[in-house]
Amino acid sequence: MCSRENSTRLFMEIKSIYGGLVMSLLTLTAQAELTAKFIQGTATDFRMDRLPALQLAENESPTPFLKPAGFQVTWTGKIVVPRRQRLIFSCEGQGTVSLSVDGKELLSAVELPGKSSESTRLNPGEHEFSLSYTRPATGAASLRVLWEEATFPRQTIPPAAFQSAPTAETTLAALQRRGRSLFASQNCVKCHAASTGLGANAMPELAQVAPILFGTGDRSSEDWLRRWIAEPHTLKPITQMPALVDPSTPQGLQDSSDLAAYLVGLKVGVPPSPKPHDPALAKAGGVIFHELGCVGCHALPDQDAKDPSRVPLNNIASKYLPGALVGYLKRPDTYHPFTKMPDFHLSDPEATSLAAYLTETSKGHETQLARTFPAGDSARGAKLAESLQCGVCHPGMPQSPATAAASLEAIFQKDWSAQGCVAPPDQRGKSPQLNLSPEDRHALATFSKMGRTSLAQDNPAEFTLRQVDALRCTACHAMDGQNSLLDDLHRQSALLAAYLPKLNDRLDQSRPALTFLGEMLTTATIESTLAGTLPQRARPWLGMRMPAFRNYATPLAHGFSKLHGFSSDPAPAFVVDPALAEIGKTLVGSTGFGCTTCHAIGDQKPTAAFEVQGIQLDLAHTRLRPDYFRRWMDNPESVTPGTKMPRYSQDQKSQRLDVLNGDAAQQFDAIWHYLHQLPKSGE
Repeated sequence: MCSRENSTRLFMEIKSIYGGLVMSLLTLTAQAELTAKFIQGTATDFRMDRLPALQLAENESPTPFLKPAGFQVTWTGKIVVPRRQRLIFSCEGQGTVSLSVDGKELLSAVELPGKSSESTRLNPGEHEFSLSYTRPATGAASLRVLWEEATFPRQTIPPAAFQSAPTAETTLAALQRRGRSLFASQNCVKCHAASTGLGANAMPELAQVAPILFGTGDRSSEDWLRRWIAEPHTLKPITQMPALVDPSTPQGLQDSSDLAAYLVGLKVGVPPSPKPHDPALAKAGGVIFHELGCVGCHALPDQDAKDPSRVPLNNIASKYLPGALVGYLKRPDTYHPFTKMPDFHLSDPEATSLAAYLTETSKGHETQLARTFPAGDSARGAKLAESLQCGVCHPGMPQSPATAAASLEAIFQKDWSAQGCVAPPDQRGKSPQLNLSPEDRHALATFSKMGRTSLAQDNPAEFTLRQVDALRCTACHAMDGQNSLLDDLHRQSALLAAYLPKLNDRLDQSRPALTFLGEMLTTATIESTLAGTLPQRARPWLGMRMPAFRNYATPLAHGFSKLHGFSSDPAPAFVVDPALAEIGKTLVGSTGFGCTTCHAIGDQKPTAAFEVQGIQLDLAHTRLRPDYFRRWMDNPESVTPGTKMPRYSQDQKSQRLDVLNGDAAQQFDAIWHYLHQLPKSGE
């Protein structure tokens, strides 16, 4: 655990190595976050949080560096209001809270669920914000912080309202977390196993496995395998595959050839494609490449592998055997359950066309190595695979117990910066060459000083934020006011679809933001979306589509909910008031708000969805949480800037003054009752 003394010592070590870099981090403009300080007995931990919110089961830790027990957390920073407002603050959840703004205590040790604050006037600009939360002695811990005033109903405070600058403590904590994440992504526990295991609440990434290599001979060319084994970091700069041979020596080149010969002999009997793909399909495949937003994660296939931020595709033609790429595109996780390449649910024609584009465009652009490889020997390759412990990371491959690495407990007693995989190349000895930058090495060495305890206790919300980064979710989705990467990158592939001008005449193609995701959708909906098991697409008019991340779906969905302070438990059954539902039906129709102009209901198409279309109304009550529905109906622009969804109320008064006394909240509640009366779409 991180004591204040250790924090100070480690921070000074960071500063001595990086000098002005750390100080420049601490002078950055405020971020849309709050500084969170967790206290548990004599231990402390720090974190930058998007929101003052949490949800923890009784056996879940508030952070990976604290135990699943009692704790207190204090969020500090600024709360920013755009105009003079009279605000009422309140909290929901389980535990005890105290809240102050500009040094004035508005809530004092309130046991949740508790009372609201008095109305407090805040002038435009920044105000000091501090909220302390104490976990209850038993049971779950949860917190959501809300505000309200005359112009808008009670709702959670959005992430954009908070600001906080990094501190020495949060900078150090971020470095420790980066090292911990790298430790998991580099599969360190596969070689350095814990002698007593890590338990049921271990960091989920530790259970992930590298690709299954059986069937390699049905998929990959021997030439590509030689080059890959020799210089994986050259062919794919962001790979986590370690360099296991030295290609600068004759023995290293021979080892590469021997391993490649062994791997191409690993076949599972998949019949080869009877004929190569049709190059004429490449043009249509280029459109699919553009439509799916592939440039968000990949460089174009005729570009080299030097872009450190994206996965190169220039070796596709030299890697895949005829027909193998189609199978991979249709089910990327067949041989790699934890691949970051998602499943786009491609049809046979789509996969065939996309494979043709990738293959034809990458021809002649493969990464050339200034190496001459000798002929390989499969028998030598098998023995070499065993001595290199390939089976430690790749399920089913050979490994030798006689050459097992030191245990997890043992390596945490060592100085990682001085010896082993993390040490500089001249101090690494016979350890594998990991694909690490100097900053990565220092993050790992910093994490090592924290001990192994955090590997056995993870926090679901932190897991989700790690995966948002690892799976590049913000390549396609905006989040917290930051545009998606595709907003800038998509133009790189636009020429591929330029011969189809009608693509620009379609309905609005904007994608949903992730800012309110855990508050917006039920956990079950998020999980089904990520698993690819939803019975129908929510936005079928989009050229882009939400892909599946099957083996990440459950923990990601739970973490998204917990980020916003929500439990993953299903909501209790909703009881429809028939009278309210009838009013809601009128409000939805053409004589009310005209929702059916843009929104379909079952087989009933929208009446005039010319530029934009909305999600089917009969999907709404199965997808949305009620609090989000009311927030959205009150002011859609505050949730999604630039949305085409009109606003039907102002200062909580409806445009329809003749219904329910013009009370917008009551009218939106009536619509919610009506939506629950609709049969689930597809039934």
